[in-house]
Amino acid sequence: MTTLRPMTEAEFQAFYQSSRQSYAADKVATIGMSADEADRLAAESFARLVPDGLATKDAHFYMAEDAAGAVVGWLWFNIRRDWGMTECFIFDIAVHEPHRRQGHAAAMLKALEPLAASLGATSIGLHVFGWNDGAIELYRKAGFAVTDLNMSMKIAS
Repeated sequence: MTTLRPMTEAEFQAFYQSSRQSYAADKVATIGMSADEADRLAAESFARLVPDGLATKDAHFYMAEDAAGAVVGWLWFNIRRDWGMTECFIFDIAVHEPHRRQGHAAAMLKALEPLAASLGATSIGLHVFGWNDGAIELYRKAGFAVTDLNMSMKIAS
């Protein structure tokens, strides 16, 4: 059984650094952005999305624990109110390497549904990089459907 609990300030600091670095690395790998530009983009994005850190209004940070109480991952989502709708948008969901492929991510998504509903959300959204087949399959199995699709092509020089 996987459960969610709010992050502590110390956990948030570790999460923040790791999540920012991971986001920047994904930008480098996915679109070929330079490491410096990716780091700058990550810093700007996080500053905009969580200006007050753990205390940011409508930003929610959770640690995932297994049945024994061991931390297996984390979840960050914001509640967004746009265009007359209230959406729970997942910015980061991660299961730590030794705990992957054990159902924790699926359980985290399931636990998120009533939590998001209690915060007024009527839907859950997220972004997934196109190369991440495992995550795409997880989200499809959890009931997510593609709503937008961005594509890119490198120009031969």
